[in-house]
Amino acid sequence: VLFLDEAYALAGTDGKNDGFSGEAVRTLLTEVENNRTSVMVILAGYRDKMSGLMRCDPGLPRRFPIELHLEDYDAEQLVRIAEKKAHESYNMCLAPDVNEALKAAFKTTYACEVPQHNGGLAVRLVDEAVSRFATRMGKEVQDGLDDAATTTKTSSTSAEIDTVGDEAKAAPVSVLTVRDFDLEDP
Repeated sequence: VLFLDEAYALAGTDGKNDGFSGEAVRTLLTEVENNRTSVMVILAGYRDKMSGLMRCDPGLPRRFPIELHLEDYDAEQLVRIAEKKAHESYNMCLAPDVNEALKAAFKTTYACEVPQHNGGLAVRLVDEAVSRFATRMGKEVQDGLDDAATTTKTSSTSAEIDTVGDEAKAAPVSVLTVRDFDLEDP
């Protein structure tokens, strides 16, 4: 089985068939034809982009006559993907109010992006939220250190300053908030 995800890239950039993409499609068609009983080839990609691929060579629709369209994920499924990504990639969880805020955002703010990016949109939003989270945590730690430095006597020992740093590290840092997802009301 040969599974080609984002197979529309074989058609070249913006549907413009360059020398390499044309050769890739011809090679694929030759291999499919020569190995029709021993190889299964699955071309996968977004519907609109795949139609461009199928138009780039008249042999493609004939050799790939079956089209299966999978529905886009709904808002609830995208939230579950975001939860899984946060947990598996970052060992983080979403704050309770994030689920509803994300679900609403997938239906409104990101509605036009869902058909283009589908599950990848949820993954991207988690990655961006983690980046905002890290920036926020860094700023909070720095602000805490700055506050400690101004209230500590000039003769403070480094052990006392290290204690302030440890207290900041002990704060819970494993929950992504609505703020991290940039979904707060202005």
